[in-house]
Amino acid sequence: MGLSVVVGFLVAGMVVGPYRQPFSLVADVGRIETLGQVGLVFLMFGIGLGLSLRKLRRLGFELLLAAAIGALLMFYLTRWLCAATGWGTTEGLFLAGMLMVSSSAIISKVLQETGANHERAG
Repeated sequence: MGLSVVVGFLVAGMVVGPYRQPFSLVADVGRIETLGQVGLVFLMFGIGLGLSLRKLRRLGFELLLAAAIGALLMFYLTRWLCAATGWGTTEGLFLAGMLMVSSSAIISKVLQETGANHERAG
């Protein structure tokens, strides 16, 4: 189909997840949430293995600035949306922090799949 693996992960999670009636295969939601967090740690570890320290040093400030702007933009956009929809401060901060980290991991995975992580723009 030409779609990213990330799309497949999301669809599989929605179909087999604990909140979908026909497929309610999961009885222990807490355990699945823990496994999801462990999966995110492995994803971040795998991305870290693909990083080259020489390339990071060469890109230096540009890379740091782009990553910081992307993370902060995601954080503040999520905080604004949470406030606009009436979410509490604690829930908004948690979701914003989670999406800030997750969005970087997803972007990195997509760049890896397309081979764009070895280009100047990626």
